[in-house]
Amino acid sequence: MLYYPKNLTTEQANRIVFKFDAYCKTVIRNAAREMLRAKAKRDRAEYLCPCPSDGDAVTGLYLPEELLIAATDTSVFVQFPAVYESLIQLPEKQRDALVMKYFMKLSDKDIADKFGVGTRTIRKWRKQSKMNLKGIIGQAHLGKELD
Repeated sequence: MLYYPKNLTTEQANRIVFKFDAYCKTVIRNAAREMLRAKAKRDRAEYLCPCPSDGDAVTGLYLPEELLIAATDTSVFVQFPAVYESLIQLPEKQRDALVMKYFMKLSDKDIADKFGVGTRTIRKWRKQSKMNLKGIIGQAHLGKELD
């Protein structure tokens, strides 16, 4: 049973209950949305992780050579073989543009400076690489369905 100040009418008390109920539902809905967004973000995350440099000591970590992708300045370890197979089918410049943008978090200007081209070219390479990846993944998916 809820207790209200004595000077409130029943209508005012009901309004308070209604507002509190709406507030609680909003808080719960927003928390659920936040959890779903976080899960979706984790699911969309790139399956790339940084490779330790030669000077870094990593105990108990074995990175198979066949899953390393060399970008311009560094190597990138791809966690899933299917993603690796898709990435290595891309032309080198397109693959490097993707790795530098989405893994190394470089700006288009920084990437363009490394290649000695304009930022529009970098955006074009990335767009082409995304379209190529869609085609590669689509072909792989269709191949599995036909087997």
